Amino acid sequence: METPDLPNKHQQPTKGSPYPVVKAEVKANRFESCEITDETSALLPQSKTADRTGVSVKVPLRFYLLGPIVFIMVFCFATNSLIITQYVYDVIEEEKFPGKLFNKSDDENICYENKSSQEYQDQQVVQRSTSSYIIYVSLSSGIPAIFSNLIFAAMSDRYGRKLFLFINVAGNFIATGMLAVGVYLKWNIYALLAFQFVGGSTGGWIAALSIGFASVADITLAGKPRAFGIVLIEIAVGMGALVGSAVSGYLIDGVGYYTAMAISASVASIAVIFALIFPETFRKDRSRRHSVIQTLKNIFLFYTKDTSSVGKRWKFWTCLVGLFFIFLANFGKIGIETLYQLNSPFCWSHVKVGWYTTLRLGLPLVVGMALIKTFQACMDEHVIGILGTMSYISGYVLEALATTELMMLIVAFISFMGSLPVPIIRAIMSHMTPPEQQGSLFAGVAAVETVCGVVGSVTGNAVYAATVDWFRGFTFLLFAGYNGIASVLIMILFVDSRTKKTEIYT
Repeated sequence: METPDLPNKHQQPTKGSPYPVVKAEVKANRFESCEITDETSALLPQSKTADRTGVSVKVPLRFYLLGPIVFIMVFCFATNSLIITQYVYDVIEEEKFPGKLFNKSDDENICYENKSSQEYQDQQVVQRSTSSYIIYVSLSSGIPAIFSNLIFAAMSDRYGRKLFLFINVAGNFIATGMLAVGVYLKWNIYALLAFQFVGGSTGGWIAALSIGFASVADITLAGKPRAFGIVLIEIAVGMGALVGSAVSGYLIDGVGYYTAMAISASVASIAVIFALIFPETFRKDRSRRHSVIQTLKNIFLFYTKDTSSVGKRWKFWTCLVGLFFIFLANFGKIGIETLYQLNSPFCWSHVKVGWYTTLRLGLPLVVGMALIKTFQACMDEHVIGILGTMSYISGYVLEALATTELMMLIVAFISFMGSLPVPIIRAIMSHMTPPEQQGSLFAGVAAVETVCGVVGSVTGNAVYAATVDWFRGFTFLLFAGYNGIASVLIMILFVDSRTKKTEIYT
């Protein structure tokens, strides 16, 4: 990774900012690398990204465990979500209508499309009850996760990344193992909410993601190298969701709910081992000597003060609100899409639900992310983000109106760019943030992401339960509207980038 030559210019910090700023002007319509020539990685003395001669030095191989850790955390989340949703669906179905199976197998599938029939109405009762339960799951795991995500990433700016990453993955392992025990002993489904609370208290996969982004920022130079590093983490997220979705249906059909959860817990234990081996990336000389309270307050500094000409607070607000609406849609559809596919006129089996979810997540998170380097070569990052939101808008609208499996298949293909806006906005925010504040930045984003996980799921499932009888796809039109708002906000950032010269932190 070569370091470009820069003009020898320095900017004094603006009023209210405790951080010195190094400034470099770049083309208004592109993010370019603007690093100091002696910029070193936080992994020194073991490694550095570039020395004064521009010679690249490899980071320790143990750092690359970050990808597998994030993969495992998302794999467990995707697998657990699909298993629990379908497990609760079956439990409620058996409790309310013993002996009646709406989604047994491909060959024995019973799908009631006559809305006036008693069977169809019974199916909607199960749909509404399961949707309500998902709301409780979101609250029990999401509310504690809001606070843990705020604390973990921010405190990692003071005490290092490794400690909080280990707490995070250990909590996921314990929660998944407890869920497996609860399913095996056939405890009341509402007792399982306590185990969801344990997983949320240690941050869940979002905390692993935010700490991972901060670790990437520790060892990369600002600009495209950091943006690409963030995208690689997003690809790990996509792969975790992809594999978790693909195997969940086969696990449920092949070994049952308990063994499927036990396998998920076993995979979670591997992340615990990897977290113990993972190297500390945060350099102690960058640690901010603030009290814990001040460290937490610094999370909100970006949105209350103009820390520099680079980090105008309106830009941070625009990015954050854009992420807010994208997250609302992304988290709102979790669970709802599964219920949507289990419902008439599809009535899909567990395996078919798993495979479609794999395709739906895999195309945007893996194919779309893999093509980002190609997109960067021919268009501005803002344009990529705008196209991504448009991709999801068209997909959600078609999904709302879908009546055949072919239409659902088209939904997956036209949504392939939908996951690109999130890493693009993250990279924009990271470019505007000094090295010693990366953890605080991603802590704030993680907290918003967690809030959206709760609000999106609660509101989405509430709307779905209220509208499933008269327009089962209405919720997806709501998600399309969320992405429309995000698209407008990214356009505002794009216009600003074209009219002003961009300055970014090293």
